[in-house]
Amino acid sequence: MLDLEEDVGPDGAIDGVLTASSKKFSQDCINLKEHTCTCNVWQLTELPCKHAVAAIFRLKNMGYKLEDFVDKSLTMDAVRAAYSYVIQPVNSDDYWIPQLVKESSLPNRKGKKE
Repeated sequence: MLDLEEDVGPDGAIDGVLTASSKKFSQDCINLKEHTCTCNVWQLTELPCKHAVAAIFRLKNMGYKLEDFVDKSLTMDAVRAAYSYVIQPVNSDDYWIPQLVKESSLPNRKGKKE
């Protein structure tokens, strides 16, 4: 990870905290050090939200990369490691899980009307 202890960029960005304004006059506070945003998308998905992506690209000339802000479990190395194991097929249906038959909840009729 990047060291964000010092000032990181323009517009009063101190200690990895930036603010992003949209056309609708809403402001979101992005903390690059903690990987959080006030829109909560980054915390829920573990992927940078649109505000964080804009802030990271604005600081790209300072050496920041978007890949550094994605959770490590979502990287290609982690995906390759998760799918590196081979699952062996089961040879016979004797090993399959038996299918359950739903029993009727109605009692059987003992006599028929003639």
